[in-house]
Amino acid sequence: MGRHIGAWPPTESVLAEEFVSSFNLVPSTPNGLQQLCVQLGISLSFSSLPAELRGFNCAYQDRMEIVLSEQQGFWGAQEHTLLHELREILERSFITLGYPTVGHVRELEGKAEDFARFTRMAAISKSLPTFFELAEQIERKWVQVAALVLIGCGALFYFYTCAMLPRFEGTAEW
Repeated sequence: MGRHIGAWPPTESVLAEEFVSSFNLVPSTPNGLQQLCVQLGISLSFSSLPAELRGFNCAYQDRMEIVLSEQQGFWGAQEHTLLHELREILERSFITLGYPTVGHVRELEGKAEDFARFTRMAAISKSLPTFFELAEQIERKWVQVAALVLIGCGALFYFYTCAMLPRFEGTAEW
């Protein structure tokens, strides 16, 4: 908040960049998601949920918990859902501090979706330079070029899936 109080509320992409920087977030596995939640002091569990519910968060006493559906239909959906739920928790903190970022609670769903997409994109963007540096160390030129092309194509595909995941989820047969 301190870095952006003069331009409050920040955009979801700014919040995502700050989140990735603050928690050294990289594209994650279920184990990595669990570690992130431990770092944040949030319980994370996986359960069989109704098809229309991909996850939810709740707070009780001094504890916060996120429950994610075990049956998420697309690669990256659990990470996306976790980040969505984290954004909703983050908004509660902003409200408690007197600096909400939404005018009405109905706006939060869309903002949480944007935050999840932007956070996943920021995390891979942070990792890309390392991948390119490793590829540049390959001695055989044609292998190096192939690796660079594969990294570039992989990154484009990843960005596409981040951007389109909510649409894929909306049309999926669960």
